[in-house]
Amino acid sequence: MGEAEEFFEEIAEDIQTRMERVNNAEENFVTRACLKEVWTDDRLTTFSNMVGLSKTPYGIEDLRTKLLQTLSILVFMRWRHWQKFLPLFIHYGNLDKRGDASIMEHTREQLEDVDFLGGKEPAAHFLMIRSSFVPIDISEAMVGTYEKGRRLPFLEPEDGVEIVLGRGGFGTVTKVRIARSQYYRGEIPQPVRDLSNSARGLLTIILASC
Repeated sequence: MGEAEEFFEEIAEDIQTRMERVNNAEENFVTRACLKEVWTDDRLTTFSNMVGLSKTPYGIEDLRTKLLQTLSILVFMRWRHWQKFLPLFIHYGNLDKRGDASIMEHTREQLEDVDFLGGKEPAAHFLMIRSSFVPIDISEAMVGTYEKGRRLPFLEPEDGVEIVLGRGGFGTVTKVRIARSQYYRGEIPQPVRDLSNSARGLLTIILASC
């Protein structure tokens, strides 16, 4: 294994260790906050040098703020075409079109295009794992509808026991713990690891019984 492959493999393994609900393929997720811990300044600098980012007007802060989730997906799916990274994700306005803000908008047809991931297999792999890297942000009093497969940032229940607060004709009321930095009170992100232990921040989620 070459130096570059070792670098990316180490990052992929680091991401794996920070993934929540790792034993459930339909619920596992990793938060952006954890990805920021994985992608240290040293790692971002090393990656920048590998792909020649220093020869562009962009820097590691652009990677951190606009491409961290996308970059992590590529590493986790063992993408190997890093010589194409700049034209595919940075040049020609692609930083805006193919950055983190657009992850959930990419279609299979777009991903398969020769000017994107360029094949059925990488496109399918990207689509299969992307939701794990974009868990839903929970905000106070939010009401939302999401496509099937989107990940709620709920941690495993303590001691493996789910706390049911009540049951009714419309579903089950369950007490949940929300992953760090996935909860917003108003406009301000709340970096709370265990929201269920906060008297003011107790969040009750209604989960459909069926």
